Amino acid sequence: MAGGWKGKKSTNAEIDRRVRLAAEKITEGYEMGWIRRHLAELTGCSERNAERYIDRARKLIQERWSDVDRKEMASTILSKLDLIYQRSLEHRQYSASQAALASQAKIIGIDSPKGL
Repeated sequence: MAGGWKGKKSTNAEIDRRVRLAAEKITEGYEMGWIRRHLAELTGCSERNAERYIDRARKLIQERWSDVDRKEMASTILSKLDLIYQRSLEHRQYSASQAALASQAKIIGIDSPKGL
């Protein structure tokens, strides 16, 4: 059977697991080529199928953030950055506290002369 299909069809559960794994690796910041090879090696699928799982993972990630209320998300991030700022000052990690303040300023739009 030259060029024919040689493997068994993956179950929906297997596909979902592979898509979630790809989404996890994307979120962790891995390079796409590495994710493709990793999925293929780990699951025994082809690299082309691994690419399909990566595409589905990207859509999954996009869907997760599509309905986010921007003001609510901004206030949550600002609160987290405030906690980072406070704890970094307590531990004398001044570069971390400065980075937290800079991130807060950027989020609320006062990081440039135009914002003031």
